[in-house]
Amino acid sequence: MSKSKSGSRTRLSRRVGIVAGAATVATLGLVTPAYAEAKLTLSATSGPSATATAITATATTAVFTGITPVVQFVTTGSGSTVCPLSYSNPVERVISVAGVQSAGIVGVPAANVRKVTESKIVITTPTTALNPGGAGAELFNATGLALAVNGSTTQTTAKYNVCVYAGTTAGNATTSGLLASGTYTIAASPTITNITPESGPSLGGTKVTVTGTGFTTGTTASIGGSALSSVVVNATGTQFTAITPARTAGADLKLVVTATGGSVDSTADVQTDDDYSYLNGITVQPNTNAGADSVTLDISGVGFSAYTWLTPTNTLDASPHIFLVEGTYNGANSAAQVTALEADTRTNGPAAECTDVLVIGDTELICNLDITKSVDPVAGTSVSTRMNEGAYVVTVVNTGANNATPTFQTKVTSGSIFTVAAY
Repeated sequence: MSKSKSGSRTRLSRRVGIVAGAATVATLGLVTPAYAEAKLTLSATSGPSATATAITATATTAVFTGITPVVQFVTTGSGSTVCPLSYSNPVERVISVAGVQSAGIVGVPAANVRKVTESKIVITTPTTALNPGGAGAELFNATGLALAVNGSTTQTTAKYNVCVYAGTTAGNATTSGLLASGTYTIAASPTITNITPESGPSLGGTKVTVTGTGFTTGTTASIGGSALSSVVVNATGTQFTAITPARTAGADLKLVVTATGGSVDSTADVQTDDDYSYLNGITVQPNTNAGADSVTLDISGVGFSAYTWLTPTNTLDASPHIFLVEGTYNGANSAAQVTALEADTRTNGPAAECTDVLVIGDTELICNLDITKSVDPVAGTSVSTRMNEGAYVVTVVNTGANNATPTFQTKVTSGSIFTVAAY
């Protein structure tokens, strides 16, 4: 016998010998066993009911050396908060109270347990009975690790001990003693049916309501990869509210919800209306010049740091700009101008520009607006003509250049009104 094999067997015999001693001591009435099994760290402490889910289980020591681990899920509803000290034959899930799974042992098929290292295994939760009709058959656990049903009442969650043993001889702590343990909770998989409103400003701060099923305490959610905050789930688990974060604009972004029963995203059902769109939008302070010839605008939005802001020599050059526009900005050449091959003219270009841009952060910048100057729509340069009184839409564009295609549209962030008042 090689030294390594001898050492492995010695370690195993010592380990199961301790387990056997613990079982003997337990029969003497001691509350705390002499043997403390290794504790498992699971890659997920919860997951969906009746669904094959792969989870890693890592022990604190190399307890799987020289053996093929055997895994059982033992319900904790019976009052036991620990794993049995030796392997037990799978037993029926007994339900004594409506909606409560009070007892039961669910075996994991050998093919569902893969040893990665001497301290790490991967467990795929079972979805069928272990050895149905054979020795140690699970006649009543037909759907494997699943929520119990008592008449018309179905559990919402069920907590299990994850018990790893050295063998499959029932009641034999010497050959089939407990090696490691952890806890795992199952719940119904969440679903999403609706989100309202379906859009909001890129600044965030919008309160949304998500409707569906399977939402539990601790539910988290994200839109387009950005986490929602202040998630509050209702008592029936069919709805929650949350606040959107700031995010760059985008349409039909994926909503992802993670609850005890796993994760679901809004693409799971194409029939449901549950995507969300972030709309370009800014806020501006102040919103009027109050008769002054010059004013500093403080603009809040998203994505300002992504651009290089230049001091323009030509207002309509291909760099980011902050325009004041009468109506909705359209940087494309008008069809008439394209046909006539005339000079650079926008379908609806800027009336003025806010210059000397200083970016404070990705969500804030300031700029200076000179009321005494407007923009020549043909030359694209500032002229010494005072802006007309009235309301303008403050518009941030990523390029001031135009395009010969009438459908051309620069990336625009707008929506805040600035009013030029009498002087």
